[in-house]
Amino acid sequence: GERFLKGEDCLLDMAYICLDEETFCLQTGLRLNHQLRKYRVPIVLRMVESGGLAKLIENGSSESDAFGNIRIFDLLDRTCTAELLQRGTHEILARNLHNVYLEGLRRRGNLDSSDPALAPWEDLSPELKENNRQLADRIPVMLAEIGCRIAPLVDWDAEKLQFTEGENGGEDQVTRLACMEHHSWCELKKTDGWRYGPVKDPEKKTNPNLVAWEELPEEEQEKNRDFIRGLPRLLARAGFQIEKNREISFRDTAGRSAGTVDQTGIYSIRPDQDSFQQWSCPLLFYPNC
Repeated sequence: GERFLKGEDCLLDMAYICLDEETFCLQTGLRLNHQLRKYRVPIVLRMVESGGLAKLIENGSSESDAFGNIRIFDLLDRTCTAELLQRGTHEILARNLHNVYLEGLRRRGNLDSSDPALAPWEDLSPELKENNRQLADRIPVMLAEIGCRIAPLVDWDAEKLQFTEGENGGEDQVTRLACMEHHSWCELKKTDGWRYGPVKDPEKKTNPNLVAWEELPEEEQEKNRDFIRGLPRLLARAGFQIEKNREISFRDTAGRSAGTVDQTGIYSIRPDQDSFQQWSCPLLFYPNC
């Protein structure tokens, strides 16, 4: 504790400061930023809106290194939007998908600020936002392939869940799901008019990754695997967890077993549809003969 206070030891990946008094929140963030300046730990300050002192901090972050590690989360601007109010949980999941993708590229140093697909969520085009929403739709379908489903978050360790990667000759769930997601992405792109090209060009709609999984460069395959590995954390941030499908038993009026239902029904969580849409893997009923 004493070494941390002196800035001599730090095991933090990121710091979040959420205090009722915004002035105290800023003071705490500035003090922590100074204390940990050599470690360059990102510090997120929860503010009601991005005005006043918060605006000064954000402007300072872009002009010098003094506030370079401080980020402002403006509560009203980020949460009271028409999109979020209309789409609810599905929109949160889609946003987090995009943010986690950007975080991964930033860690690898591959974040290209000129690519419109790598802009912050608020600056994405409607088409790119919809791509993230469609990816959110595909997650339950992918999980069903390995006998899992999405459930409300009740286990605080849910984000630590790890898919198997072929250890000791077992199933490689990570590669299986990554391959499945790449195939779905290719089909979506082709439907939208994209085709293979040696260079990614949004205007010509060409992309070098529109190839079969086996032909995809190892670096690109690993990006897909990283996304699958990060799914538990991503879903936990959106208020969900991954759990195994359960078999539900039914009994008749005499108390005798009447069959079972395997919970593998996959339903869209998008509220902009008239009713829940079944995607695949219908509920299966197994009567006792």
